[in-house]
Amino acid sequence: MKREELILKWLDHNLNDEELKAFEALEDHKDLLRLSQASAAFKPSHYNIDKQYTLLKEKRESKTKSIGLKPLLRVAAVVVLALSLYFYTTRLDTKVITEIAQQTSVLLPDNSAVELNA
Repeated sequence: MKREELILKWLDHNLNDEELKAFEALEDHKDLLRLSQASAAFKPSHYNIDKQYTLLKEKRESKTKSIGLKPLLRVAAVVVLALSLYFYTTRLDTKVITEIAQQTSVLLPDNSAVELNA
């Protein structure tokens, strides 16, 4: 019988006398016994599957799809930037038209004053 089969039967407590003698003849018999004794002291913590399932289900149901604030702020920033650039560039071209024999003083965007005397 293969070594793995013996170990599996030993773990399942299904060894007959002949298989038990073959198991005891294995090289790592003592190591397997120590491992078995050490793992017997290990007890997994109690895990309530139903409770965890209901918590997960509630969490999934409570989530509503909503648009986050960040994407809206990004769009608003782009709109503000575009409008600012538009108004800045359109105000740079200062055109003043005067009628015949009219005097006008104009303050340019660079804060210089110009007197028009037509």
